[in-house]
Amino acid sequence: MKRTRPKRWQQWTFALATFVALGIPNLLIFRSEQLLRHGEPLLLALDADEHRALIQGQSLRLYYPLLGDLAVADSSLPRTGRLAVKLDSNRVGTEVRYLGAGDELSPDERILRYRTCAERLCSGAAYFFFEEGQADYFREARYAELRIGPRGQVAVTGVRDADRNPMPGPP
Repeated sequence: MKRTRPKRWQQWTFALATFVALGIPNLLIFRSEQLLRHGEPLLLALDADEHRALIQGQSLRLYYPLLGDLAVADSSLPRTGRLAVKLDSNRVGTEVRYLGAGDELSPDERILRYRTCAERLCSGAAYFFFEEGQADYFREARYAELRIGPRGQVAVTGVRDADRNPMPGPP
């Protein structure tokens, strides 16, 4: 039986599919790593709720009261959009407002992307995962530590206690 060599268009199709399959995920990983390295730190007050999933393990469900107040006050917000978060001297978000297309930011405000999930406004990750058995320690979390990018991209990098000290894990 004679083996035939793949045609040129088949080789190009394979090369393009490989580039897309490997290139796009790596680009997304690179962008996330850049956000973690160069994003601006921000703290948001947290109302965390312990959550246990059979496969995923233990986690905190992250609720941001600051965003919840806006959702209750203005139920006409689009499903996704941008918010302006005002920061205090400790980089804690204190006020939030919807950011329309022509709205300007003041020097102490940063853009934060949001989406609507379960009748609430969410930004960044909805859960903070930790090892099994550490729920009592992480239940004391009062702030979510975020990194935000210039266009409002958000990454949750950790949680902090009531005194805004990092909570890396139980001693």
